Amino acid sequence: MFDEIVKYMSWAAVALIPLLIAAVIVLLVMLMGLRKRIDRFMGAKSERHNIEAMLLSYIDTATAIDERYEDVQAEIRRLHSSLSFCVSKVGFVRFNPFKEMGGDLCFALALLDGRNNGVVINTLHSREASYTYAKEVVNGKCDRGVSAEEQEAIDRAAGVRAR
Repeated sequence: MFDEIVKYMSWAAVALIPLLIAAVIVLLVMLMGLRKRIDRFMGAKSERHNIEAMLLSYIDTATAIDERYEDVQAEIRRLHSSLSFCVSKVGFVRFNPFKEMGGDLCFALALLDGRNNGVVINTLHSREASYTYAKEVVNGKCDRGVSAEEQEAIDRAAGVRAR
């Protein structure tokens, strides 16, 4: 009985050999198709469509952008710190202190930096003469006396709401 089982198994093995060969051929054909697709995707035959080269180029570009971004950020910080000392706030008030004369030819002009430091300029114009006064402003305040118009110009420049 054992001999008959071995005999049938050997016939089964012989019968499976063509089936296994066919399976190997099918797998080889599928592998060749897959290899063609991978070569086409990776650009093995064309530098123009070489995905690997494109990815490496993009990585180099991204690295350069990161480095340039840091430089730009440092420059922005430098400019921001220097701009706080530039005139960036302006308040202007036109007024008429002489009721008998027409026209609002007099004005107060406040020129302040980012820290509310600067100057307030007051110009008075009459028929006989014109006078211009300048007063220093530190932290939005003037240590000399200011007129209501000068204070309004300082408040407008500093962004203070009307009192």
